[in-house]
Amino acid sequence: MNKERRVNKMVEYNERKRQVLAFVRDNPSVTSSELARTLNLEIHNARTLLKKYFDQGLLSRRKNDCFGTRNYETTEKGLKRLKWLSGEQTSSVAEEPLNVGELEKEVAPAPIMSEEISLGERVRAAQVERLRKFVELFKNIPDSK
Repeated sequence: MNKERRVNKMVEYNERKRQVLAFVRDNPSVTSSELARTLNLEIHNARTLLKKYFDQGLLSRRKNDCFGTRNYETTEKGLKRLKWLSGEQTSSVAEEPLNVGELEKEVAPAPIMSEEISLGERVRAAQVERLRKFVELFKNIPDSK
């Protein structure tokens, strides 16, 4: 797999996580079949994602009936991760301190349609720029064969 495809897979993975967490947040007590139907996933993939996010502490679950149907809800950690994935939160789930002054130096406030960009948008722009730089660096690493 080439480097650009690997980076694209990482971006797709985070986008899928954002979609799943947002859906569970908006639809409390969701089941895997509801998630699969709504996001157009195979049922096995929906169950795997929900279990993975449960194991990471992003979702909570409980058995709903005697058949073992599980309902999922977003945890506080899951809400924080969703905000971070959506660019609404500047720090990671681990609450690592973020030097906002550094980010403001990297992304100067520029007018958009005669309105100043908010800090959240500047942080998001800095994240995108860092990802672009990472992709460029990643492309320049020779393949080991």
